[in-house]
Amino acid sequence: MTDISQIRNTLNTSPSVGLLRLRNREMIIEFLIRTFVNKQGAISSGNIHSQLADFLEGQRIEIDEENEINFFDTYEEKAKKYIQNWTNDGFLTNYPDEQGEVFYELSSHSSKTIDWLASLKRKSLLVLNPNSTTY
Repeated sequence: MTDISQIRNTLNTSPSVGLLRLRNREMIIEFLIRTFVNKQGAISSGNIHSQLADFLEGQRIEIDEENEINFFDTYEEKAKKYIQNWTNDGFLTNYPDEQGEVFYELSSHSSKTIDWLASLKRKSLLVLNPNSTTY
């Protein structure tokens, strides 16, 4: 039997659901996929900040009130704010290596969310063409 209170709690506290609720979820998920999916290992702090700054500039992200991103912030400042917020919100995890350099990885919540979103397309293809062997 489904426990409604547990489902409500999940809807209100899960980082996966939180990611899907954001206004700029498409941008975030696109960046996370481009940066982490099908790539091995973690990404250094300097590398992820640089990649995100370039991505934000390419997307022309200027203002994002949800993440306190201002028009006058440089793309590097915007990237630092996003990475900090995404880590605080449970979308990314980070840890220092032996030399103290910080590395970032997708959290299990983000990884499961991306996998689930990808599975929706595969399932819809199967419904459209149940004899298809292409996924």
